[in-house]
Amino acid sequence: LSSGTLIREINHHLFNNLHSLEASGCGFITSSSGIDCIVEFTQQGEMVWLWNAADHGFAVNPLNITRDLDLSIDQSQLLYPTLHQSTHVNSALPYGDNKVFATLFHQGTLVSIDKKSGEIDVIISGLKCPHNIRSFGEAWLLPDSGNNRVLLISPDLSHVIKTWELTQCDWIQDVCQYDDYSFLVAD
Repeated sequence: LSSGTLIREINHHLFNNLHSLEASGCGFITSSSGIDCIVEFTQQGEMVWLWNAADHGFAVNPLNITRDLDLSIDQSQLLYPTLHQSTHVNSALPYGDNKVFATLFHQGTLVSIDKKSGEIDVIISGLKCPHNIRSFGEAWLLPDSGNNRVLLISPDLSHVIKTWELTQCDWIQDVCQYDDYSFLVAD
């Protein structure tokens, strides 16, 4: 948008229930939660990288039904309820040249995805419905939405430094840095 005027719209047949959008080295990266995918694309809308959860061990949804989507067809206008999704991947954040951090909602995990192999490393587990990971200085903030708390994670992602229980919140959808010592919560 420029002065309230739409200057460009990017569409792709794999954009379904988008939950995050971040700049990347190639353009942008988004979590396409409805189809359990992460899509990286250029400013012209050309897909340059795809991570499909079903191809990496996440094909069964919480209803214990195997998902078998045809990603060659237009998925952009189809509706998939959250419980029909295997991961409901709802955050994708590029890190360095070859990693993407992602939150897997149903699995309750923060993972690191190797862009070359697509393999994941679990960074933090035991979460309940996590959402967008964000940088906070050199550390990281992560909403553990289902537990109404925000985690401050060490710069090397090796451990949780601090946990804030926010019982006055109903659902922590997102969190971002406000200043050097504070953060904002989207409830």
